Amino acid sequence: MVVRGTEPAEPEPGAALVERVPEDSNDDRIDGAVVQSTVGAPEDQDERDEAREELRDHLASSGLNFEISEDPFDDIDGWMVEVWLADTHQEFRSFYFFGERRFLLAEHSLSDIIPLHNYDGFFDRSEGLIEVRLGADTPGAFSFVRQRLRVLGGQMRFVRPDGCTMKLGPPSEVHSLLSGSHSLSLTIEGVRVDSSNADELIELLSDSLLIELDMKYNFRFELRRLQVRPTAMVSRPRRLTGTEGPFDFPANKYSHEAASLYRAGRHQTTPPLIRYWALYQVLEYYFPRYAREEARRRTALVVRSPMFNHHSEDHLDQVVSSVLDSPGGPQGRESEQLEAVLRSIVSERLLFDFLEESGLAPFISDRNTELSEYPVHQKVPDPIKALAKRIYQIRCRIVHSKSDARRDHGPSLIPGTRHDDLIGLELPLMEFLARRALVAGCESLDVAPSD
Repeated sequence: MVVRGTEPAEPEPGAALVERVPEDSNDDRIDGAVVQSTVGAPEDQDERDEAREELRDHLASSGLNFEISEDPFDDIDGWMVEVWLADTHQEFRSFYFFGERRFLLAEHSLSDIIPLHNYDGFFDRSEGLIEVRLGADTPGAFSFVRQRLRVLGGQMRFVRPDGCTMKLGPPSEVHSLLSGSHSLSLTIEGVRVDSSNADELIELLSDSLLIELDMKYNFRFELRRLQVRPTAMVSRPRRLTGTEGPFDFPANKYSHEAASLYRAGRHQTTPPLIRYWALYQVLEYYFPRYAREEARRRTALVVRSPMFNHHSEDHLDQVVSSVLDSPGGPQGRESEQLEAVLRSIVSERLLFDFLEESGLAPFISDRNTELSEYPVHQKVPDPIKALAKRIYQIRCRIVHSKSDARRDHGPSLIPGTRHDDLIGLELPLMEFLARRALVAGCESLDVAPSD
């Protein structure tokens, strides 16, 4: 359930349309302040049972929404803890605690901790600070930080005369407890902040710091965003991929160019907008093929007619027009070529089956989305045409910069902003269509065996 307002309400687990989860990464561990219990986890079963009841009392007295439930993967005492915290937009996020981390909860108060809405971090209301996890895509960046931390006593501090402070270093105990990560974190304190501006403030200050670190040291650090995905989404519906049975030697030959674009679109560390653009290019790769098919179809309708007269100028003009007006002809538009590809690789029934099974139907049918003014649902006159318009409009908003954005396509979509969240919801659809295009355009794999 999405909760809005000034006071958090009791959450209903499993009712939300979307969930926000930390993105996967291969960030290096930054040694330092790692969550350590001051008393150690109880070893005796009776002590563990007693600690469980003490934890329940601690969470209840903190006024937190929580649930202690069975954990079939815990072979010691078989339970886990789920805590719901209202984020800076008053939407609830779930935090799960397994194993020994469950008992560490009793040593920390989370009543003043407000998770950030867009990033893997939090605002501490009692301390007046923001802490967020950082990632890096530059080899050696974390090694550099480790060396600097050793020299500087564990933290890199950047302090303004008025007291505004930014710190790079190991995560705090609370951050490690919530995220389970021991990667580098950025902490901001000594500034006027509350839950209403925490996300915007971390963006403002981190942009300045991280860009200058990039310029000076060529190290590209970034705030770790939360991935937004439908709660009903499954990564690969079994019915659509046929995972049953053994995996045989491949029989299909795929275009190397299209396959490379597909892999780029599937790269999880690439910003969602760039992934969307790469997957669009998979479809674009097949434009000429399906445009020619459409041109042949239109031409055949003219020349195969019993009434066709090759001596007639009017009839010959019809042939020329059928070629010029086809999606791949000189007068054909890119959106029409996209539509021709979509019609060749997916039916309306298959499209809506996928949207329902993946949990995307509520999002792609919404006319009010920031992504596109073209909704796709079963009540539109031509769903495939609507889908082509939607995808093409999003493509144009990604490609066109602010200075040359066309009015008919709307404002630009910018990587590293909330637009990544919106695009991320539609990536499974583009992956599905790209796979359909790859399969439809494949040939027989013919490799000569050795003598």
